[in-house]
Amino acid sequence: MSEEEKIEGLIIDYIDGKLNASDREAVKRQIEKDERYSRLEQEYRLLLGVMDEAEVAQPSPQLKEDFEAMLLREESIRSNPETPVERCESW
Repeated sequence: MSEEEKIEGLIIDYIDGKLNASDREAVKRQIEKDERYSRLEQEYRLLLGVMDEAEVAQPSPQLKEDFEAMLLREESIRSNPETPVERCESW
């Protein structure tokens, strides 16, 4: 991994406040010194802000029912081994 890739990866941790003091200062200096990192920090802040405001989609009741039914079928298949062909025919 190049030094540039390391700094890019640390910028998100910098924004989230997850860096120790030494790393935070090093990333801050790079952001102040290099326009690429400054733009990247701004873009990450914008992106993270949009993600924080985004509404989390909720699955429909039908999707939940279908998923639970699939799990029950899978559990049944695992507890009653059949040949692969017989298993497929039950779908």
